[in-house]
Amino acid sequence: MRPLSMRFLLIASSCLVVIGLGLYASNQAGVHEWLRSFGKKGHAPDEIVVRQRSAVDLPGFDGAVRLKVGDIKRGRRAEIEAIGAGQVVLAANPSAAVGDRITFEHAGLRYELHVLKYEDDIGSGDCATFRLDRIVNENARP
Repeated sequence: MRPLSMRFLLIASSCLVVIGLGLYASNQAGVHEWLRSFGKKGHAPDEIVVRQRSAVDLPGFDGAVRLKVGDIKRGRRAEIEAIGAGQVVLAANPSAAVGDRITFEHAGLRYELHVLKYEDDIGSGDCATFRLDRIVNENARP
């Protein structure tokens, strides 16, 4: 009786492994994203996350202003650009470090991008986290 139950257990385990490998092969990106989510804390709602060598529309500008992040070098510095309509560079910092603030103006209002952190994601690439603030009174800013 025991050898039969061991064979059944071995066959069942093998079937689960084969099914798992089949599911992984058909949806690798989804599995990788799901695995990356473990151990990571979420971002605050007012934070903007941009992968290196890419650009995103800044929230609240209806696509009129984009944030572009170049290569993040050793998790310490990156080229950051705020780009307006017609690819006009509103502000740039060729070597922005964590804690730097990049100020730009759009539609008569002043804004500030605060570099919060750089993260090293081995599988998906490095990314940068920012917070966008509107400067209401420049004298009141810390």
